[in-house]
Amino acid sequence: MDNASKAIILAGGILIGVLIISISMYALATFQSFYESNSEALKAKRIAEFNSYFESIPGTKEEDKFYTKGYEVYSAYNKCQEILGDLDSEFTVNCVLNDTNFDGNIKKYFYFTEKLEEDYEYTYTYNGEGVISSIRFTPKEG
Repeated sequence: MDNASKAIILAGGILIGVLIISISMYALATFQSFYESNSEALKAKRIAEFNSYFESIPGTKEEDKFYTKGYEVYSAYNKCQEILGDLDSEFTVNCVLNDTNFDGNIKKYFYFTEKLEEDYEYTYTYNGEGVISSIRFTPKEG
């Protein structure tokens, strides 16, 4: 009789242990999925914040083409340089003017103020994550 009661106590202890392990595993899986979904939402927010600066460049839209003034191109270039100089920046963007990467000579290009008032067409290129990776500016034709 003494052995039987010890066996029941031992079995009960094992059941309680299995129950505790099961609850722990369930809680871990729940917290992990919460963390992953929260992490994805946070990354989507950072992408939206990054893209919003360039997507909000003031300008006009004509027949599915976007146009802005030269001084906005100059501001976008400065923002690109700021992002490239920030070693902690998660994203980078390439600014292109007249099919040439800006190489620091933008001040020479916009030296004559009439170029600041000219219209430029601009387009974005997005990478696979939906982040703007390139902005291309070309002088408006006509």
